[in-house]
Amino acid sequence: MCEGGPNIQFNRSFGALEIVEWEELVAKLSNVSLQPGKDKPVWAFEKSGCYSTKSMYRFFMFRGVRSKQLVLGVFGVSSSINSGNLSFP
Repeated sequence: MCEGGPNIQFNRSFGALEIVEWEELVAKLSNVSLQPGKDKPVWAFEKSGCYSTKSMYRFFMFRGVRSKQLVLGVFGVSSSINSGNLSFP
């Protein structure tokens, strides 16, 4: 079916659209490398790699920005985080 693709036997023949879809799937998976061992999920939005509700909230609210100073700077607000005072330029 595909030159150099996986050698998989199917129970029925594919139609024209299914052949195209199969070839697209094989192309998308061509760079995937499987390794032996257990998978370990990693939460990319936290340095530790562990999911937390706080990290998900922070991602949705600030789109991944971790520093309050950076978040406020995006909106043109300078701040003194420790005292809680905000000043506008």
